[in-house]
Amino acid sequence: MRGTAVLLLIALLLPSSVCLGLDEPEIVSLVELLGSPKQFDGHKVRVMGFLAFEEESAMLYLHREDYEHDLVKNGIALRYGRGCRHLNLVYVILDGTFVSSPDPHRDIHTGFLEDISKCRIWGKHS
Repeated sequence: MRGTAVLLLIALLLPSSVCLGLDEPEIVSLVELLGSPKQFDGHKVRVMGFLAFEEESAMLYLHREDYEHDLVKNGIALRYGRGCRHLNLVYVILDGTFVSSPDPHRDIHTGFLEDISKCRIWGKHS
């Protein structure tokens, strides 16, 4: 009887613990997203990089120097990232959904991050 109760308790708790993990993003590097975009297409990811906003666009770059030298192939575009605008020109950690197809406005990118749910500063200033 006691064994049955333990199994029942495990069965009840297991689905809830599995469900709790579904909303957690997959931690990936920007290099992984740039190198294998199709592998992460549609995945909720957490990624770090250098955030830069321009007039009508936003990019997450590998390094500050990539932004300074306009090396757009070393970054991904952001869509709907306006909530992060206060963190312009700093290293950040972003949670969002990665889409491997090119951004329709700038088809030079490997993919873009959309539906950004978290945006926070990363590094010694955090």
